Amino acid sequence: MSSELERLTLRELEIFGDLARMCSIREVSRWREMEVGQVSRILKRLETRLQMELFKRSHRGLVLTPEGQHLRSIVENTLDQLNSLGQVQLESEEDTGIELGPIGAPSFLATGLIGPMLGKLYQSKRIKETELCEVVPDRIVLSGLRGIIDIAFHAGHLDWSRSWSTHKIGTASWRLFCNAQFFKDKASEFKIEDILSMPFIYPTYWSPEGLRTGNDRFPVSLRRRKKAFGVSTIQLALLSILECEAVSFLPDLAVYPAYTNEIIPLDIEGIDAVTEDIFVSVHEDRVSKKALDMLIEESSLYLQEKPKPLDI
Repeated sequence: MSSELERLTLRELEIFGDLARMCSIREVSRWREMEVGQVSRILKRLETRLQMELFKRSHRGLVLTPEGQHLRSIVENTLDQLNSLGQVQLESEEDTGIELGPIGAPSFLATGLIGPMLGKLYQSKRIKETELCEVVPDRIVLSGLRGIIDIAFHAGHLDWSRSWSTHKIGTASWRLFCNAQFFKDKASEFKIEDILSMPFIYPTYWSPEGLRTGNDRFPVSLRRRKKAFGVSTIQLALLSILECEAVSFLPDLAVYPAYTNEIIPLDIEGIDAVTEDIFVSVHEDRVSKKALDMLIEESSLYLQEKPKPLDI
């Protein structure tokens, strides 16, 4: 137990002490201004990590087990020592970040929005723990309902259960992109017919039913276009464009600013950009209002200020 205790954070120690004193998850959540589900998860994590039951649950609230009583004496002694050394306030100030649950998103949002946003929030110490994973578009809801993710970023409305809430954060635009080295000098000469004869890099992903071709949002179906090859992520599409004379219909937020001078948009008369609303959906029992408000604010700001493509 001693080795596991060394891994506990100050916040976990304090919340356990609150639970031991108040004997109520709900009261601790009010005292800490946290969601009930967050406090419950911290307690469950403690019991799992220590491999012991710390409280018995009853209609009267929480009752410490013998193991919980023993841990309480250790925690109270530890916190008293930290107080006497004047370290509690210092460590609390350093541990101000919000702990987010697992985040799922399709490739273009993971690459062009969430990854950069999480880096910014981590650097400013506004978050301290989360996991980001790419999820194919038709599996996002299933991943959320199975408890794999607590937060989802997605394009368009999805059919969530009542325990999830959805909030619009902005829009994203898809445009036709190509390698500047191959196309820049002759792009103004292209017509729709020329574009349809060019090889396309298109989205492909794995599902339980096998390999599937994703919707790249281009206004002409893939059956009427010349195929180059399929890739499973936006990053792979971008790396491929850098090396070949092919085109792809991509969201501009994933292209810029990383490839501003190397990958350029092709503006062809009759082929308009496609715009879609972008949303964040959260499991309300697992994500605090404070965390949700921060995600909405930061992601909305990023989408508003995202770099714009260079016109050719």
